[in-house]
Amino acid sequence: LSEPIPRYSERATRTEGTGKDLRRRRLTQTFSVVVDLSYNVKSMPARGKDAEVLRSRLTLGGGYSTMFAARQMGMDCVYLGAIGNGPLAELVRRRMHEDGILDASDASQSQYLDQGACTVVVEPDGQRTFFKHNGVEVLGFPSQTRFDYLALTNEDFVVSSGYTFTLTPNIDDAVATWTTTGKLATTLFDPSPVHYRISSE
Repeated sequence: LSEPIPRYSERATRTEGTGKDLRRRRLTQTFSVVVDLSYNVKSMPARGKDAEVLRSRLTLGGGYSTMFAARQMGMDCVYLGAIGNGPLAELVRRRMHEDGILDASDASQSQYLDQGACTVVVEPDGQRTFFKHNGVEVLGFPSQTRFDYLALTNEDFVVSSGYTFTLTPNIDDAVATWTTTGKLATTLFDPSPVHYRISSE
């Protein structure tokens, strides 16, 4: 990143019933995208047994859903999470390009790891079981320098997750950056199911 990131979309969209023009709002996602392989099964198998799969899907998860929804409302989206090097990472890059999401990740830090993946087993009653393999997202939270390029204003939204703060190697730097960011833009935090693992210090 050598210059501030542009902020305005070409298309204008107004939120239903509010009259607010979302074209001038930008969402920055710091929570990394992972690749989800989802299986709908009749029932969970016993250990060492097979399960009949009714449907399988390969989708993007993690921080992607929020960005995709924001793009549907006409907002600009910037991705500050990590993108690795490998077949899963290439899938993420292609989908982000197709959906008009700007990749502002730090490629210099992620050349040796592929994107993280998650196998999701869904039972008929909706109960889900997750098998997670961490990838490039373990490299941690974006640095303050990367946020500086965004030229954040009070029109911006910055999103993060409990997963990010439990995976970040240097949590103190992450908290300091997140606190500084909150003074410039609206920060949105999803505690996630791993909130109990976030240090109270």
